[in-house]
Order: sequence, then C-alpha cells, then structure tokens
Amino acid sequence: MKTFFDIGVGGVNNEAFTKTYEDFQIIGLEPCNSKYGRIKNIFPGVLLNMAASDVDGVIYGWERHDAFQLLEPDINPIRPGYYHQVQKTSITLDTLWDTYAKDSDEIHVWADIEGSELMMLHGATRLLSSGKLKWILLEITKTTPNIKDWPKPKQIYTLMNKYGFVPNVAMEELPDNHYKNVIFTPKRSVS
Repeated sequence: MKTFFDIGVGGVNNEAFTKTYEDFQIIGLEPCNSKYGRIKNIFPGVLLNMAASDVDGVIYGWERHDAFQLLEPDINPIRPGYYHQVQKTSITLDTLWDTYAKDSDEIHVWADIEGSELMMLHGATRLLSSGKLKWILLEITKTTPNIKDWPKPKQIYTLMNKYGFVPNVAMEELPDNHYKNVIFTPKRSVS
C-alpha cells in the first residue's frame, strides 16, 4: 500500500485531487476552518481539521478567514484583527503514520504549511528514519518573512541531510524573493 500525506490541503485544485494519487491512500490535514469546511465532503481520502506540528495535542495558531499558520504573523496595524489567535488540535507526522499508514510500503508527503516546516519535521523523526518515506516536498524561501521563528533554509537542509535526504534544488539555487517547492528524497546507497 502507498500513502500520500497532504499537509495543508488548501482547496480542491491541490495535489490530492489529481490522478497521480488515485491509487494511494490519501490523508490530509487542513487546520483552517473555512478551507476545511469547503472541502471536507469532497476530499478523496481522510481529511482532518488539524495542524502538523512537533507535538500531539492542543496548540495555539493564527487564523484569518482563508488561512492558518502556527507562527505569529506580522500584525498589520492598518488591518487590526486580520489574524486572530485560535486553539487548534495538532498531530505529528509520526502519529499520523502510526495511526493511518503503519502498514504502508511507502509514504509521500506534500507540505504547504506557511513556515511550520521545521516544526513538522521535528515531529517526524521516526518517519524520516523509517526507510518508508519516498519523498517529502517542502515550500522553502531564501528570504524568510519577518516572522519570529520562521525557519531558515539552512535549518531545513541540515535536518534533512541528517536523516539522509537530498534536495532537488540546492540551497544556493533558491530564489531570492519567493517560495520554491523543494523535493527531498533518500540518498541512494553506493554498493
């Protein structure tokens, strides 16, 4: 069995709805209440109204009408109340794997989670070490927003290297002013 974890689902035009994953068990996380409400009845798998994090339990995050993020956003004084703090249930990728995909032969992860990548990876240490993870896509930016705790690319690349994963885009090749989808795959062993 193959499993696709769609972390930060967003909407109906995302990866989980493509034919690429029609033979996969699909598990999605969408913490934003409005997005979750729009897709929960049409999602092609199990959809949970949770955030991926480094802990299982209740955490605080920031929500607006169409977005959720764990990291505290820049508060725009022109638009007070644009984001408001909310409690959200969080789950680690290790627990997600244990609960929904322990019998899977391979796991694929797509994560679009607004600066929470490093936090999520700290909650995926067993999955990263398991040999079951075939690839993980992370949205990375070289110029990190002015948000406390937003991970620097070096932190992510170093952690993924520690677990034996290599990127399809070198850190030096990341664009200066926008996000890049970077796919990390296991290093191939040399015989």
